[in-house]
Amino acid sequence: DIIVEFEKSGRWPDDLRAIQKIKLAFFETLGSALMRAVPGLRATVVLGDAATTSEIEDAASLEVVTPDGWAFCARIWHDREATLLDNIIDDKPHLPKHVKKKLQKMNVENGVGPDARERALAVKAKETYTRRFVHAPRHHRVIAALSHRFSAFAGTVRLVKRWLASHWLLRGHVREEAVELLVAGVFLGASRTP
Repeated sequence: DIIVEFEKSGRWPDDLRAIQKIKLAFFETLGSALMRAVPGLRATVVLGDAATTSEIEDAASLEVVTPDGWAFCARIWHDREATLLDNIIDDKPHLPKHVKKKLQKMNVENGVGPDARERALAVKAKETYTRRFVHAPRHHRVIAALSHRFSAFAGTVRLVKRWLASHWLLRGHVREEAVELLVAGVFLGASRTP
């Protein structure tokens, strides 16, 4: 996985749907430029499942396959997305909860402000954003550091993943990150014993 970060700019829109459409345009431009620059490279813009993702959720990515067979999945990180999602989830963070509930009830009755459905979509989109752009890079940094610290760590992780995949447990029941953390726990627990 690759996270693409552009320079901060005031030209990004303040609408989550428009941000997702701009990401698609960036992926198309980036994919075309990569295919022109590297003969045999294949870059494809991939959209998430329309049935499970909303228009405000980060669902698009750019899949790049090199002529040598290396595959990458690129996503664009835009820091303003988290702020916009937080504004939908909690549009008045400075007010006490009991006052917010009364205001929310009045707004729903009057047809003003985000409704419960939009708030639920924003919560789901925020969870996806946090997992992809906050937790996944942290996890990668920790696992990379462990790979440098213990020479057998990477091979052990691959072996455990292969074993779980052969028993059809990997994708449906156990996430790859959980396997890496499990092996990390074994390595770190073993390093403390004299």
